[in-house]
Amino acid sequence: MQLSQATFLRDYGFDLKAEHRLNPRSAIFSRSAYQYQDYSPTEQLPTAKQRNGRQWDFALGLEGWFLPTMKIAPAVGYTLKDAASTFNAFRRYSFTLDYTW
Repeated sequence: MQLSQATFLRDYGFDLKAEHRLNPRSAIFSRSAYQYQDYSPTEQLPTAKQRNGRQWDFALGLEGWFLPTMKIAPAVGYTLKDAASTFNAFRRYSFTLDYTW
């Protein structure tokens, strides 16, 4: 990612999703992701290195097809961010609802 024409963020990691069909119209899924985020200081943000660290994301959800072209997928998630400076670290719980048609 670039910020003001300078490299600001490099991230390295993986994303894994597993899905199990319950029946032809529904499935449960699990997703986990890991990133190491490496920030580079820029002229506008010289303290960027304080954000460096690992980030883990986890989610569990259900997909349901109500019509051949309509899908609803509620999910719950958890994110853990470790950072070089503790004030940039966080834990987050989330609930998402995706609708596709």
